[in-house]
Amino acid sequence: MDKFYIAIDPGKQGCICVINSREEIVEYYDIPLIGKKYNLKKLNDIFLELKSKYSNSIIALEQVAAVPRSGASSSFIFGFGAGLLTGLMISSRLKYEFVLPKTWQSGLATKEEGVWTSYDKVYKNKKPNEKTKKIDTKLTSLMAAQRILPEFDFFQGKKNHNDGLTDAFLISIFIKRKYH
Repeated sequence: MDKFYIAIDPGKQGCICVINSREEIVEYYDIPLIGKKYNLKKLNDIFLELKSKYSNSIIALEQVAAVPRSGASSSFIFGFGAGLLTGLMISSRLKYEFVLPKTWQSGLATKEEGVWTSYDKVYKNKKPNEKTKKIDTKLTSLMAAQRILPEFDFFQGKKNHNDGLTDAFLISIFIKRKYH
């Protein structure tokens, strides 16, 4: 019986991704919205479906915090979404855990191996007042995802890649490698 790994990248452009033990995407769901609000019924339906289809799985949610210099309203909405996804994840009764971004990206916070390699890293242009270049996490994640699953189109026919899907996929890869 194939084992499945489910990961959630929270946020309004987030995604829920399911992979199998061969590190292939089985299915994914963009976080459903009605206008700018979370579609609560659809999210609940997704979690009921996940529980039904993948009862012997582990699910991981990216452990997030407010973004510095974000407005109070956007921080509240982001926190509401993360809390909503946490509640649905826990109520699904699947084995679950929270994963810090730095942990799944580079493994620095634990002894686990992160999914980024030195080749994957893409840097932002250095600003005059910065001492070092900063990693562009979205593009670095895209590089890693394309390296791990080259046959999958993370752009889904659009100009820009689906960074919610890319991150959810990489979180699921991290969880699979941690528990496999």
